[in-house]
Amino acid sequence: MEEPANNRQPYSCVKSCIISLAVILSCPMGVLILALIAPYVHQHDYIYVGEKFAQALMHNNLGLARRFTAPSQWDRIDIWMSTHEPFRCPLSWDFDDYRLYSTGGLIEEGSSVSFFHSCWVDEYYEFEIEEIILRRHEGRWQVVDWSGVRETR
Repeated sequence: MEEPANNRQPYSCVKSCIISLAVILSCPMGVLILALIAPYVHQHDYIYVGEKFAQALMHNNLGLARRFTAPSQWDRIDIWMSTHEPFRCPLSWDFDDYRLYSTGGLIEEGSSVSFFHSCWVDEYYEFEIEEIILRRHEGRWQVVDWSGVRETR
């Protein structure tokens, strides 16, 4: 005697629900993993590291600043964070309100990056670091020194 076809229907429904749930849960996990590793992937680009370091100083983001610097610079970062007032340019739909420049050059095992950021929305703001010195350490770029920080509000 054959089983009626409708007896397998609940099993099929449970199976498809489990598969759907697994897909739904795996997507956010993948995005989370990418978000966590992305900063480390880009540490092979010295200009990216210089820009992110400068933005970390501008926004007083201690974790990000330390991620991109050699431990020998952490005391200096702590002093900066304790004496600097963070600034974020307000959102504007006019792209002429923002200027962001980064230039750099490779010098043997090191590099140097300059960073300039300005915006004019409610008020004028300008942040510049004349020189960010980077060195390769274990295949990744790290900030080992910086000079010429200028901020105008």
